Amino acid sequence: MAVESTFVRHEPCPACGSKDNLARYSDGHAVCFTGGCSHYERGDGQVISIQQKPKRSLEMTGVVAAIPDRRINQATAQRYGVTVEYGTDGQIVKHHYPYHDKDTGAVIGTKVRAVETKNFYATGGFDNAGLFGQQAFKSGGKYITITEGEADALAVNEMFDGKWPVVSIRSGAAGASKDIKANLEWLESFDNVVICFDSDKAGQEAARSVLDLFTPNKAKNLELSMKDAGDMLKARKVQDFVKEWWNAKSYRPDGIVAGNETWDMIIKQSDVKSIDYPWACLNEYTHGFRKQELVTITSGSGMGKSQIVRELEHYLLGATEDNIGILALEEDIPKTALG
Repeated sequence: MAVESTFVRHEPCPACGSKDNLARYSDGHAVCFTGGCSHYERGDGQVISIQQKPKRSLEMTGVVAAIPDRRINQATAQRYGVTVEYGTDGQIVKHHYPYHDKDTGAVIGTKVRAVETKNFYATGGFDNAGLFGQQAFKSGGKYITITEGEADALAVNEMFDGKWPVVSIRSGAAGASKDIKANLEWLESFDNVVICFDSDKAGQEAARSVLDLFTPNKAKNLELSMKDAGDMLKARKVQDFVKEWWNAKSYRPDGIVAGNETWDMIIKQSDVKSIDYPWACLNEYTHGFRKQELVTITSGSGMGKSQIVRELEHYLLGATEDNIGILALEEDIPKTALG
C-alpha cells in the first residue's frame, strides 16, 4: 500500500535558482515547479532529472529602465543589463536578469521575475554561466560583495553608487557553495570578499558554508539588521547598510590567530610555576619543566629510558602534591605498580 506524502515547505531550487519553487514533502522528496526546470530529489537524497515542461527558449525582452519600487535607477540596470516589461497600465510586470557565458560574454540564460506573483522562472541555459553581474567587472580589486539574489546585487550597487563590484549567486542559498566553487578563481582575485546573504537562518547557514572556501582572512560575513540588502534600500537604510558592511567580520578557521592579536596574550601572561628536575645539569638547560608541556625522552634500546622515567615518578611523588598517571604500554601492570 502506497504511503501518502504531504507538502512540508517551499525551498530554493539548487538547479534553476528559484527562491521558493522547490516543494519539499514529508517523505523527503522534493520537486521544482519552475517552468523548464527538471530538478527532482528522491526521498533518499538522490538527485535525478524528470521531464516536466519543455525547456523555455531564451527570453530577454523589454527595455533597460529604472525599477522605482525597488529604488533601482536606470544606470544600475544598464550596468547589469537588466530589462523590464510594462503592462497596459504602464506598470512594470516583469524583470529580466541576464546570465552571460563566461567565455564569450553572450547572454545565454535569464531569470525572469513576475512582479505580481513574485515568482521566478528560468529561460535559456546556464551550463557555462558565471555569477549574476560577473560580466560587468574585471577580475582583481580591493573589494567584491556577493549577494544571495539578483535584486540584492542591484541594491548593493545602488547603495555604494557603483564603487565596488557586486555579484549574486544564481542558485539561492541551497546552491551557494556550488556557485562559488565554480567561480572561485575569479573571486579569489579580490583582496576582500564580503558575503551579503539574507539574514534568515537559511541565508546565514549558506554564508557560513562558503566562508571556508576562501583564503583565510579574505572573506567577511555581513550580518544585516533587515532581511536583505533590497529591503534596506527600500527602507532608505543606506547609512545603516554601509556601516554594517564596513563592520563585517573577517572569517578565520578555528585555531588561526593573527600575529597582531597576540600582544595582549603575551603581556597578560601569568607567572608559570616550574618544577626542577632532580638533576642540576638538566635544570641549567631547561629551567625545570612546567604544566602543559610535553617532554620526550629518547635514546637507543636498552639505555635506561624507563629507569629515568621511574626516577622522575618517584621524585615527583615526594616533591609535589600531584597525582601521577602512568601509561606503560610495553610492560605488565604488576611491574608498573612496583615502580
